[in-house]
Amino acid sequence: MKIIKGSKEQTFTAQEFEGLSSKFAYSVLDIGTGDGRFVYKMAKENHEKLFVGMDPSQKQLEIYSKKINKEKLENVLLVLGSVEIPPQELIGKFDEIYINFPWGSLLGGIATANTKIVETICKFCKPYSQIEIIFGYSDEAEPTEYERLQLEKIDQELIANKIVPEFSKFGFKLEHLEELRKEVLVKIGSSWAKKLKFGQDRKMFRLALVR
Repeated sequence: MKIIKGSKEQTFTAQEFEGLSSKFAYSVLDIGTGDGRFVYKMAKENHEKLFVGMDPSQKQLEIYSKKINKEKLENVLLVLGSVEIPPQELIGKFDEIYINFPWGSLLGGIATANTKIVETICKFCKPYSQIEIIFGYSDEAEPTEYERLQLEKIDQELIANKIVPEFSKFGFKLEHLEELRKEVLVKIGSSWAKKLKFGQDRKMFRLALVR
């Protein structure tokens, strides 16, 4: 698989990943990590865990990769990849998955309960694991994306009756579902959360699943 170190793309083998992950008792994957701010902050606060941020944009990953490199954080890795093209080296390796504010095809796959996308997300997980998704959208704030992705109006009923059952096919059950207040978003630690706090209002939900 390809990783980003500083501003450079490097190859990271399955053996190298096994060697790195063996140093930690717990592994966390952030899918669609964007600039990597979320995993950077989490890695600094939790040295006993390995954090992997995955995103298809090298330009985005370089932003916090430079900080990670400079500070020599050994428990965080930034990987080029997506749910459409998942790095096989990461399949079945994680105790916990985060998906914070997904966009594009990742948002569409979750919001419409696309079986292929949901299955790929679940494939990254170990037998006993958990998934947390924070997501939302608005037909008024994102009309073009709303139409392009063929989204439905989002509420707790849609999540509980359409999205959760799709994850249940792969062994996950609902642990927690809540609507988030706008002022809570900035505490999540991602760059996109900060932007949403000052942007147009839209419903945001936290969905927690366990296997």
